[in-house]
Amino acid sequence: MEMEFRIAGVDGGLGLAFLASTFRQGLQDLVSSGIVLDGLLFRDIDFRGAVLMGGSFHHCEFVDCLFSGAVASGATFARAKFRRCTMAGFVGDGANFEGAIFESCQLDGAYLRGADFYAARVEGCLLKGADLSGAS
Repeated sequence: MEMEFRIAGVDGGLGLAFLASTFRQGLQDLVSSGIVLDGLLFRDIDFRGAVLMGGSFHHCEFVDCLFSGAVASGATFARAKFRRCTMAGFVGDGANFEGAIFESCQLDGAYLRGADFYAARVEGCLLKGADLSGAS
């Protein structure tokens, strides 16, 4: 299975395709190195089970991505956009979603304890069984 993400701000966009396992491992390596990903568009990416703890995804856009079972505790998704993403069982305890936008996402059973949602927008999302205790 091939996946694609585009780097914003490059004429016509720069398309990069990776095999799913290679992409997931490469992204996990980038995140663990402390790099800040800014302005990337992720479309149809399978993040299921990925470890993204402490990652920084500033101004990134996620469209039709799968985050079920992904662990992003303490990650930063400042001003990120999530559109039609499946995030059931997503673990984002203590994550920063300041100014983020969630549109038509499935967040059923997500763990978002203590997450920061300052100025975030949630529209048309399913949150059944989501744990938002201590979130602000």
